[in-house]
Amino acid sequence: MRTINIGLIGAGTVGGGVVKLLAKKSGSFEELLGLPLRLARIADQAVTRLAELPVADAVCSASAD
Repeated sequence: MRTINIGLIGAGTVGGGVVKLLAKKSGSFEELLGLPLRLARIADQAVTRLAELPVADAVCSASAD
């Protein structure tokens, strides 16, 4: 099955909210789109924020390079 991979730059108020929303509503998105969504990568200069978020198996980095 194909998957929609998502990458984010920033895990502050908006990016962190997106991460939490993806974790909480992944089943609803899959039902609506017909494909699962997966947080594949996330970058934030404040890497401590990433430890506080439900990033699952996403590749986390302090750099967007």
